[in-house]
Amino acid sequence: PTVVDQMANAAFWYGLMFGMQDEKIATKMPFATVKNNFLQAARNGIFAKIKTANGKEYAVTEIIEKELLPIAAEGLQKMNIDSTQAAQYLQIIKERNQTGQNGAIWTLDAFESLKNSDISPTDALATLVDISIQNQKENIPVHRWEIPIKRNNMKKNINEIIIEECMDKDLFTVRPEDIIQLAADMMDWQKIRFIMVENEQGDLEGIVSSRNLLKNLNGFVHHDSELPVSIEDIMVRNPITAESNQKLSEALSLMKKYQIGCLPILQNKKLVGIITEQTFLNVFADLMG
Repeated sequence: PTVVDQMANAAFWYGLMFGMQDEKIATKMPFATVKNNFLQAARNGIFAKIKTANGKEYAVTEIIEKELLPIAAEGLQKMNIDSTQAAQYLQIIKERNQTGQNGAIWTLDAFESLKNSDISPTDALATLVDISIQNQKENIPVHRWEIPIKRNNMKKNINEIIIEECMDKDLFTVRPEDIIQLAADMMDWQKIRFIMVENEQGDLEGIVSSRNLLKNLNGFVHHDSELPVSIEDIMVRNPITAESNQKLSEALSLMKKYQIGCLPILQNKKLVGIITEQTFLNVFADLMG
């Protein structure tokens, strides 16, 4: 879940590989036992029980504590890894092993705790994401993550909400060369008022709104003018955009400043979502509820 967790995993793995490189495992343990151990670990994780070369069954936590950690420490020493760093990363594995809390266990326990605190499953999941992001930013090892017991981690202020958390990611897009009837049909089918225009590289080219379509169709009907053939003839080019890591309040300011009803959201210059007036209605309803 965090960088320090991944570093600890890597140190443990490489330490074991170098610590056991002279071991001839295939001569000490039947393949059937190895396969069974693998399946047990995959199914039960840190709570698995596996057999060792002597044929006896042990809890995986006991094997990690008594056998694997010392082997990993020896392997890291063979690799000439700084002893202080090696001890730091292996200590994380040791404490995770002792507490029995890894990323999967924390997620399940935290979700169950939040469900029992009288909030909806949707809010519980949003809270888990919020807590995870905060712990990742602080680089706290997952075995130290606290189990939330109430909704005190939910954001209560629009100034604290990031666009990525609430933007609409279900995007419907068209190409500039597509015919305008395609945009009209997609809007009708999906009950949406805006549709994004992307090129073949996935770059945002423009926006088509229901107002664009009505305006052009109205001009065609009343003035007997030639109907624009392609979407690029009617789309709004170079639309105002925001980045996914900006605050939602900044998106609101942009939409108010430019009097627009839709704000495309970019990440690394690629379209990843949109914000509309409906987004703010949903957010305010959640905050007030």
